[in-house]
Amino acid sequence: RRQRQMCIRDSRYRDIVILLRSDKKDAPGYAAALNAHNIPCVYSKTTGYFDSYEVSKVLDLLRVIDNPRQEIPLAGVMRSFFAAFTTEELAVIKGRKRRTQLYDCVIEYAGREDDTAARCRNLLDFIEHYRKISRVATINELISDIIYNSGYYEYAGTMTGGKLRKANLEMLVQKAREFEKTSYSGLFNFLRYIERLQKYDIDITDSQGMGDNGDSVRVMSIHKSKGLEFPVVIVAGLNKQINKMDARSRIVICLLYTS
Repeated sequence: RRQRQMCIRDSRYRDIVILLRSDKKDAPGYAAALNAHNIPCVYSKTTGYFDSYEVSKVLDLLRVIDNPRQEIPLAGVMRSFFAAFTTEELAVIKGRKRRTQLYDCVIEYAGREDDTAARCRNLLDFIEHYRKISRVATINELISDIIYNSGYYEYAGTMTGGKLRKANLEMLVQKAREFEKTSYSGLFNFLRYIERLQKYDIDITDSQGMGDNGDSVRVMSIHKSKGLEFPVVIVAGLNKQINKMDARSRIVICLLYTS
């Protein structure tokens, strides 16, 4: 009989799991704390992938390329890496023109002669550049151009949890490739495709932990950990009291299962 040979090695992030009673409420806090110390972390979350900063800003830009008169996506692009306007600059550009669309305010302000106006012109040129590309390029080519040729991919890598963020961007490119295999095409249909994934909670969980070649700390509920094994297990939140409301009911039903 072959005996299993044991060896000692240093622990890796992938060896560690943090178990919680409920991951929906508590997991984001644990993940934020780990990411603040540059520890890669993944956890299951509803629509979390598309809500991650690095992915959401690319989606904002795609929406603006499709239709620059969308207020919220345009504001998101202006505050992101792609334009880097400050909140004060946005307030100056928008002014008191509540009924005037932000895009029109940017066009109007671009006619002035100051640094902010110059950046408004650069933003308008940037949007128009990609609008032209979107008319002839595939979705995969368009998104790849935005992520890799604008410097955004390298920028995401400098952020906290950079390896995982870069993997999330790579996953978005992969989703674009998958979309091209369908019968649909074009930027408008791709955005509707992403919206349907979000609407029906069909989500990607942070590249399935593959952002650092799978070397990430997992945060999950005790229920979801059934059947899994980890060398290092941290059970968190044990200071919370158990909910005994069911035991206080007038009738307590106990089901016994026998084999």
